[in-house]
Amino acid sequence: MVQFQVEHSNCDTGIVVADYKRASFEATEYLIELGHKNICFVTQEFETVTSRLEKYQGFADAHAKHQRKVDESLVVHWSRAQGLGFSIADLLARDDPPTAFFTQQIAITIDVLNALEHAGACIPQEVSLLGFEEIPMAEYFKVPISVIRQQPYEIGSEAARLLLNKLLHPKSTNSRMLIPCSLVKRKSCAPPPLNQCAKHA
Repeated sequence: MVQFQVEHSNCDTGIVVADYKRASFEATEYLIELGHKNICFVTQEFETVTSRLEKYQGFADAHAKHQRKVDESLVVHWSRAQGLGFSIADLLARDDPPTAFFTQQIAITIDVLNALEHAGACIPQEVSLLGFEEIPMAEYFKVPISVIRQQPYEIGSEAARLLLNKLLHPKSTNSRMLIPCSLVKRKSCAPPPLNQCAKHA
């Protein structure tokens, strides 16, 4: 057996995954360098899923590099059963609202995008949005969404290679392959509003 993409902490097979930690670090650093100080990290519960934890670690590492502390009140959760487990309108009404949302998969990105529209928040003039995973035809949205693009062909190819190698060499050591991602910069990310910059300088 060879697995790909979703990795659990007790994984004992060969596996091929995107380099989630590096991609999350680069995306977070991009938002920080744009001037964002309050970044909302929207994820599923970590549970035993290593990939989810690695995305958070990349997020935290980028903050640490820029000598910033992660605001844990802005690490919020989404589930397939209930959707967003928080109110975006309430977050935006805070004294220190997030000026950017970093979402961790397509379904989360779509839900956050809809919630921002219902809250009347303009992207990117009032808040930026960056999603993990490419959204089909995202470049044609009213505001094209910036994303971390994974490499599904390369992931599938490496998974097949690992599996064939395991069939030929059953006693070989299990391998963990990391496939690089790329940050696709579109129009949904911009520097935060000037009043927010002044407020939190």
